[in-house]
Amino acid sequence: MPRTTEQGSIRAAFRAIRHFRVEIAMICCGLALIGVTMLLRPYDVNPLSLLFAVAFTASMALAVRYPLPGALLFTSLFAVATIYPEHRIAAFTFMAPLLCAVVMRAGATRLAIITAAILWLCGLVERQADRPFSFDPLPAFIWAGLFVIFLLIGWEASRSLRQRRMLYEQWQNDMRDRRRTLAETLHDSVASSLTSIVMRSEALALSPPDEETGKELEDIADAARQSMQEVRALLRILDTEERENNGATETTPPSVVQAVQNAAQKLRSYQLNPHTEISTGLLDFNSARLEVVDKMLNEAALNAGKYAVRRSKVDIRVSSYEDFVRVSMTNLVANRPHDPTMSSGMGIPALVQMASNVGGKLSTTSDGDTWTVSLDVPMAGVRRRGL
Repeated sequence: MPRTTEQGSIRAAFRAIRHFRVEIAMICCGLALIGVTMLLRPYDVNPLSLLFAVAFTASMALAVRYPLPGALLFTSLFAVATIYPEHRIAAFTFMAPLLCAVVMRAGATRLAIITAAILWLCGLVERQADRPFSFDPLPAFIWAGLFVIFLLIGWEASRSLRQRRMLYEQWQNDMRDRRRTLAETLHDSVASSLTSIVMRSEALALSPPDEETGKELEDIADAARQSMQEVRALLRILDTEERENNGATETTPPSVVQAVQNAAQKLRSYQLNPHTEISTGLLDFNSARLEVVDKMLNEAALNAGKYAVRRSKVDIRVSSYEDFVRVSMTNLVANRPHDPTMSSGMGIPALVQMASNVGGKLSTTSDGDTWTVSLDVPMAGVRRRGL
């Protein structure tokens, strides 16, 4: 137990170092500049100049995450050090451009340029000279060149940081899309197939040719239920974020009539009696709307197979209204216990989102005896071809 705690503490320490690595680098650079100055020009160092140097180092570390407060603190201290030149040391010459590079890396381009200009002007002030402000071209240009070099370094670091963040966000979006696609594939193929196996096995087990066959059908249904429970657990893991739909798939969805016929065929395989009514004529939906209609009818047929009264009538209607086309399926609700392992909990919420993406609306209603799933698709952009 103590060893586990120690390992956890070590990992936490490494995470903290990784998180604050730039701040730590700034502190190390500041201390290194102070150390080099004390080694090469010890006669320039006094307690107050050391205090200024430590404050400059803290300002550089602060500017990593808070560029404006860090730049204001550094500029203020540098102005004070300019007024009292006896406390200026050589380390300040490199700390000022380094501060501008840190501010530029943080994305504050204008602030970095303004700060560099102010610090450059402050560096030209020599109060010990006869004239408070003198312009010596060579030192001024070298000082300006130092700022330009560090600003370019900071700009490149900022660009690389933005690019890395964009790549990371893109990777996250790709992983989110992959999880969503995998969850939808599992729901639309594996879960649907398992549900079909359970429903058909139970339907055949009601009137088996012999007792042994009936027992085998019950075993098949139980195994499919177990698999369905495992798939449902996997779907819950995959569907951890809000589901989105990016439009039509690469394959062409079936027409409205074909989708109705496919749903009716699936209902018959569940020992149900479908009744279809299409009163709209032939409609030209776009691919995205056809996909929503097809998935809605497929999901409704699966739900009817799970919860409808055996051998009961199921109505499938496609009706035209002034502003929308309504596709609905109505079935009688069986009075039997609900098996939670037979539901992934993803079908209807996903369809609601898909319908919303194409400007439609999906709703479910029940009066206790019947269950109705309705999809309203806007008429805008829909062409009627006639029968």
